[in-house]
Amino acid sequence: MEKRGPLAFIVEFAFYTIVTLFALSGAKLEYALIIGAVFHAINLPSFFGSNRKNSVKSSNGYALLALFGFGAFIIVASLVNLMRVTQ
Repeated sequence: MEKRGPLAFIVEFAFYTIVTLFALSGAKLEYALIIGAVFHAINLPSFFGSNRKNSVKSSNGYALLALFGFGAFIIVASLVNLMRVTQ
């Protein structure tokens, strides 16, 4: 991803945005776009190659990190939705 990191970032974020626009509306759409932007920002270093050394040694490691990221995203999105519902 070092050579095409910026392009990969743009494509992935555009895909996320398009799917979110079709799947949600109103306040949920706004929250999903904000949360998605935050999680993509957290992942910026991997796209733009700020660390040339590969810190993950195996495909299983990448899979675990992806699973952790998805889980964290789901938890944060659920908490935001819960806070919004209780207001």
